[in-house]
Amino acid sequence: MTDLGFGFLNAMEHGEKRTAFEEKVVAALGESSKKYFTEGPTLPNWTLGFQLSLEMVKMAYGTVKSKAIEITEDNYTLEKALEVMTPFRITEADITGKGGQYRRHKWHVNRPEMLVSSDPIFDELTKDDVELARKNTPREFIADVIVPDSTIEKETEGGNTLDKILALEPLSENEPILVHYHGGGYARGSPGIYPLILKNANEKQPRGIVAFSPWTDLSGTRPAKIENAKYDFIASTGRESVLSAARLYMAPGKKVDEEMLELLKHPFASPLYGNFDDCAPIYMQSGEAEILINDNDNFAKHIGAKSVVIEGMEHPGFNTDDKNLYERYVGMVHVFFLFEEANESHAAIKGVGNFVRRLEK
Repeated sequence: MTDLGFGFLNAMEHGEKRTAFEEKVVAALGESSKKYFTEGPTLPNWTLGFQLSLEMVKMAYGTVKSKAIEITEDNYTLEKALEVMTPFRITEADITGKGGQYRRHKWHVNRPEMLVSSDPIFDELTKDDVELARKNTPREFIADVIVPDSTIEKETEGGNTLDKILALEPLSENEPILVHYHGGGYARGSPGIYPLILKNANEKQPRGIVAFSPWTDLSGTRPAKIENAKYDFIASTGRESVLSAARLYMAPGKKVDEEMLELLKHPFASPLYGNFDDCAPIYMQSGEAEILINDNDNFAKHIGAKSVVIEGMEHPGFNTDDKNLYERYVGMVHVFFLFEEANESHAAIKGVGNFVRRLEK
């Protein structure tokens, strides 16, 4: 996640603005390091690397937040929204110092699939997708995967294709493929939405769902844990800003009204309101210091998943036959598994491995 901070820096043109931001970053990281050694970590289990990495990410998000203040319902345009949001998806960061040899590959999806809700309230949301599909030019989905050249060469010599190596194609007929869709936490990639859509369409469920810090309630009817804002890097989940994630997804640029509020409670937008009977097993991880912890606690209760607290680098495994699983990670923020500097990120990834092995039994 530190790369995100460097990516935002690299997106700035050289000049006074970039110089000022660099000076601000250096000062903030220096102050955070000093506090770490004189007063201790911000939260007891934070490593120095995690604390500094999180500081970088917070500053990157801060540069975007300042731009967002200028956009309202009256002057909203797609172009303005993209100008603010694009840096989250398109940034450049130098990873040459991390060792290994890297090269870029691109795979285009030849047979893209699209799930469209049968509920008429989603007609407007899917109209563009349907039109593109009719023209046989659906939106392109790209996944960036970093794999050492030595691994690719070894596997291809053994007869495996790149698609198989990268889990885009199964190695064998019955091999389960674990796919993580990340739609900024709220788009149609939200992990809680897919099993409901598949159930609604009477389609086969996946073997299992892994949900990393999901946003399961866009309605805003339950309070977020605002006191965690001083730790987390994502903004409050409120709907005040026209660029709030919920509004961008459901009704971009529109004012909040009763129709939108009702729409936000639809299970395909807020899985908390869905019926997960006959759906795939769900394994959910959440950080105790993230803003969405209340939402995740509520969703866990909704699907009958008991809370287990995890701290440190090791994952204890699963001592239960419960279908759905929920883990709260001590001191962790949103999508903490992306911070390799955090001890708990190692436990989280090991937990995913344990979950996949559990599905294979």
